[in-house]
Amino acid sequence: MEYSFGLAPNVVAPPPVEISFSAMGTWCHVITHGGGPRAAEQVQAHVARLERVWTRFNPDSELCRANESAGHWCDVSPDTRRLAGHALAGWRFSSGAFDPFVAGRMADIGYDRDFAEIDAPEPPPGRWRRAPDRVPVQVDARHERLRITPGFELDSGGIGKGLAADFAAAAALRRGVRSVLVNLGGDVRCAGRTPADGWRIALDDAWRPGTASDWSIRLRAGGVATSSALRRSWRYSDGTEGNHLLDPRTGLPVRARYAAVSVVARHAWVAEVLTKATLLGPPAAVRGLLHRRQAAAVVTHFDGRRERLG
Repeated sequence: MEYSFGLAPNVVAPPPVEISFSAMGTWCHVITHGGGPRAAEQVQAHVARLERVWTRFNPDSELCRANESAGHWCDVSPDTRRLAGHALAGWRFSSGAFDPFVAGRMADIGYDRDFAEIDAPEPPPGRWRRAPDRVPVQVDARHERLRITPGFELDSGGIGKGLAADFAAAAALRRGVRSVLVNLGGDVRCAGRTPADGWRIALDDAWRPGTASDWSIRLRAGGVATSSALRRSWRYSDGTEGNHLLDPRTGLPVRARYAAVSVVARHAWVAEVLTKATLLGPPAAVRGLLHRRQAAAVVTHFDGRRERLG
């Protein structure tokens, strides 16, 4: 089955250039039309640069320095300030269902290294008590700095791939690319003029990540993101299961409402935020949130049924 979203198409020429690579702990695929033979490689370089400044696995990254300096102003690049600003916006419009300010807790649940290196960590401690209800971060664009509130730590994992896809696609258009698709591990941004039949985005099989199902989205413009607790999961040393998605209400791996959620929105970072909110929230509240953000979701139930929300 196929869903269609977006705007009327424009025919695109010349022929596309494609490139595949690994970044941000996942597989990546870029397609560019126009902009020269190196346009796709320039997108790759842009993504690699964002990975360097946003990773939480390198203590010298801008993100790690900002978290280590919690309570104090930290000089960072415009991209990292924009990461913080978008993370704060997502936290606010989701009413905290999406919470990217839990990096410190990720180590507690066993996700303290690259996913490929996780091997039977100790079970996490019990439910946590969040820091007081304060604004998690302040961004000072005039002085090119930000300040993380003590008790919070910014994690790029829940928003970074979508935001990187948005940023890299926008930069490609500024360099003269006529049309671009940036796919970072299933977080997709399409921008510029649209191919005649639109972009066909296949949805993954929820139980076999990386394997396309028989469902797809035909997109004219905007972003798609998919989240699933089944994608990055592991067993603790006591045999219980954990996953990479943290429930901000408990500080423990989520017990998701759905096997997988894919969201279509105007931007990939918004789609990422909404996937997390959809996994956790009651359907009625989720429909309202999707409507307000001009988005739609395709949810996969644990019995294999798929349903469109919004």
